[in-house]
Amino acid sequence: MAFAVSPTPATVPKPRPAPTDPETPFNEWLAALNQCLLSASEESLSSLFLANSFWRDHLCLTWDYKTAHKLPNIHSLLCSSRIESITRSGSHPVLVLPVDFEGQVPAITAFVDVKTTVGHGRGVIKLLEDTDGKWKAYTVFTALMGLDKYPEKVGRNRPAGVTHGADKGRKNWTERRQEEKEFVHEQPTVLIIGAGHSGLVVAARLKLMGISVLIIDRNERVGDNWRKRYHQLGKSSCAVTNHLYLHI
Repeated sequence: MAFAVSPTPATVPKPRPAPTDPETPFNEWLAALNQCLLSASEESLSSLFLANSFWRDHLCLTWDYKTAHKLPNIHSLLCSSRIESITRSGSHPVLVLPVDFEGQVPAITAFVDVKTTVGHGRGVIKLLEDTDGKWKAYTVFTALMGLDKYPEKVGRNRPAGVTHGADKGRKNWTERRQEEKEFVHEQPTVLIIGAGHSGLVVAARLKLMGISVLIIDRNERVGDNWRKRYHQLGKSSCAVTNHLYLHI
């Protein structure tokens, strides 16, 4: 049975030697891209992207998952003006990796850090040498990793299990956890319907961001939607789910 819409085949330049100095062309390309982000004109972007280039974005440019193929669509995606700057990731070197199965078309590959108007993210950029000898983007991937107004409670922001001090009215972890479950001091901000995989993951992520969540499910126990559907799921499998739920 044929596909209703045939996927567009990816094309790469002809085989060529690998660059001896990948950092210089990548740094020059990245500096030019940051200049283009200020105006995001299609004409200025044409010198930075191949005709058959791709930009895959996860929430950095819009509140959606989008793939822009070819320059006009990439320009439309960048018109959101959400990305403020893209810089090289200090913990990763610029690499030369093949982009084809035969290993004859080298790509300058580098990880980058992304600053947006709402948060921060990461990305990967692959440059290929065009027929005119210039290095241009073949694929760009960007993904939002965190929101500035809602920093995750990890590392130094992780809540302490005990409160120290001379406060006679201080409560232990169990008491504070019970008040949190009963929403004694605040009402839930987000209501999640369904305590399946997706519901539990979303609740855990929101809690790390300091957003109170209430999960409801039509089943009696967390994990029943798997337990009642799949015969091979035993008690041990669902016990892990219940343990996760108790810690959300």
